[in-house]
Amino acid sequence: MAKPKKPAPPKTPPVATDAPMRTLDDIDASRGPARVKALRDKFAKALDDPDMREAMARYLQTLIREEK
Repeated sequence: MAKPKKPAPPKTPPVATDAPMRTLDDIDASRGPARVKALRDKFAKALDDPDMREAMARYLQTLIREEK
């Protein structure tokens, strides 16, 4: 004997928000280049440390292995 199906819950209407829609023009991209430069500097300093180089190489190898 087949079980009767449960009725689907009633759909709720979308909630209206008071926040206006944002567009791509609203995003402040001026900080991007500075953050990229800071990350490059930090990465370059980390490469000067031999222990950090080994740790980074191991980490990248595990990432490559997980991709397959």
